[in-house]
Amino acid sequence: RVQNVEKKFGPIGEKLFIVPDANQGYNFEQAQQLIAGCKNIKLSCMEQPIGKNEWDKLKILQQQCTENGFDLSLDESVQNMEAIRYALQHRIGSVFSVKVSKNGGISKLYDMTKLCNENGIKCLFNSMLEYGIAQAALLSVIAVTANIVPMGHCFMSTLRFQDDITDFRTLISKDKIVRLSEKPGLGISVDESKLASYSSKIEKISQ
Repeated sequence: RVQNVEKKFGPIGEKLFIVPDANQGYNFEQAQQLIAGCKNIKLSCMEQPIGKNEWDKLKILQQQCTENGFDLSLDESVQNMEAIRYALQHRIGSVFSVKVSKNGGISKLYDMTKLCNENGIKCLFNSMLEYGIAQAALLSVIAVTANIVPMGHCFMSTLRFQDDITDFRTLISKDKIVRLSEKPGLGISVDESKLASYSSKIEKISQ
């Protein structure tokens, strides 16, 4: 598979952002074999190969990734600030995957990105099942975040749904690149007729 990709696009790492994500699916020995086997593939990073709380083993894998020329990215391991501070204190992971839903909302995610920046950690902005408002807020955060990986951020969450009450999808081009809106605020509009159709009760709060 790697040879097929390189034949079509050129050497991996020059044009593609390759991130094998095991979602904690490997044991320690399997992860070591995978990382060793990827030595000459020019990966961007290896994401969460083993269990989120296997800190001592993740520390070893961190060193192995560094020796092979790519980053270790943490996802499930860095769900809250306590875990993030632990990873930073013990220098485990050089990329953290940040998500609105996983990290407890926009404010906590923003605090996380600032802490990562202070400690030289790059952020990979990702998404789970989020609608346009959360995606627009996440896009606003990445726009003011300096410590990000060069590409590979995911803002395709609204495309996983049949419908959305916002027009966030209009910010996504045919080649799946998302661009900042020129509108004020979050840069999106809410279709009130759609909102009404999906709501059991609507209450407007006046300023």
